[in-house]
Amino acid sequence: MPCQFPQRPDVINRFCRVCRREFWTNGFGAKSCSAECHFLQYAMIDDGCWMWSGVVHTQGYGVFYHGRDNKHFAHRFSYQFFRGPVLDGLCVLHKCDNRVCINPSHLFLGTQTDNMRDMFSKGRNRSGSLLGERNRQSKLTRRQVDYIRKSDQSARKLAMRYGVCKSTITAVRTRQNWKHV
Repeated sequence: MPCQFPQRPDVINRFCRVCRREFWTNGFGAKSCSAECHFLQYAMIDDGCWMWSGVVHTQGYGVFYHGRDNKHFAHRFSYQFFRGPVLDGLCVLHKCDNRVCINPSHLFLGTQTDNMRDMFSKGRNRSGSLLGERNRQSKLTRRQVDYIRKSDQSARKLAMRYGVCKSTITAVRTRQNWKHV
């Protein structure tokens, strides 16, 4: 027998999609009884990476809302759900470097400094694209960068030779670009 609740037009009786428990909602479209059930609804659990199949944030991380204003990043929620709390000031990092992965064995805690070191050690810059020749927007190769830095030619001549602008040559020479080389 369903539990009794005062007759209010703003409260709706529903059953959770995941655990099938009865719950009450205020009509904001809730389809699960808790944040945990909402999370499990979009977790694609497999042998390797567990892929988030829900909404993906513009930064590439899985995200979901439970309730009106309760925003959760899926990888942080996964770490907290399976492994324990995340203390203030700590980030949840990915061993697999896959932003939509929510496998708790692929996640670890670290500071923002640890996050930056991890990012650079994996060859990724701050926007998430690859460094050097592995970046598909790169106009130069590592060999060309080495030549530019050793060359006595003017920036204008080198720019014409490699089909880039003079400011690119200057940025390479002053190590504003290609810092990692």
